[in-house]
Amino acid sequence: MNKTIIVGIGAAIAGAVAVLVYMAAVAPPPPPPGPCPGSNPHCLVVSVITVGGVAQIPPIQDHYSQGPNVSITWEIGTVGYTFAANGIEFNSKADPLPPGEFACSLMSSTKFKCIDRGHTPGKFAYKVTLAGSPAVPPLDPFIINR
Repeated sequence: MNKTIIVGIGAAIAGAVAVLVYMAAVAPPPPPPGPCPGSNPHCLVVSVITVGGVAQIPPIQDHYSQGPNVSITWEIGTVGYTFAANGIEFNSKADPLPPGEFACSLMSSTKFKCIDRGHTPGKFAYKVTLAGSPAVPPLDPFIINR
């Protein structure tokens, strides 16, 4: 009787190992990372579409930011486009933009990052500028600090 139990347990373990090996070999690989992986609410995808034969950046919804030092990133979701050196640029002429409210930098050719210091409530215009072909005009959305 003990021999039967030991053989049964051994068979169960061998079967479980076989299933794990099979699943590891057959399971599809994870999808490649795309723009804004995960569920980061402060990551905005910038795409390019064609409307009536004209390439353009579709509207980006106004982005709400609350609290100090919020990291906001923009990632390009269309192959063939990159951020210009001034890819994300806040418009201090149109809005009273306190010095140092946004600290922005180009992270890679397809990723731009700004730290929103969150010191001043208000609605701040910025411009998205892409390089690529066909050329697209800049887009002017807003960051809203609460």
